[in-house]
Amino acid sequence: MRTLRNSPKLRGLARNPALPSHLLDVFVANADDKLIPLLGYRKDLSAKQLNILAARASGLPLALVALLTGHQDEPVDHVEQAEEVEEQPDVPAETLIKLLEDDNRQVVEAAAANPNLPVSVMVDLLKSG
Repeated sequence: MRTLRNSPKLRGLARNPALPSHLLDVFVANADDKLIPLLGYRKDLSAKQLNILAARASGLPLALVALLTGHQDEPVDHVEQAEEVEEQPDVPAETLIKLLEDDNRQVVEAAAANPNLPVSVMVDLLKSG
């Protein structure tokens, strides 16, 4: 598989708590340098996944990698709208799929992070990068 490049969709997917373990394995193995720190914040990483991330990040401890990369969320105009999308577990899958095409990057990221996003869509996002 090719390298998964940083994008709002993949940033949201990296934070999605419903991402199945087998897709997380694919993500961990193929994420670019900007996505690796985001994946490092996940609480559901296995020891193997953590080791892979650490090794891919130049062998430094993962917490240090996140600190050194200075990962910060970009300022956006529609923060409340995006937070609402991400925090509402009852957002219909059809709505989330439409929001993945929104013009606002924060909304796209929040839609990808919502646990109601269908696994088939997660697979498509990982394939399309």
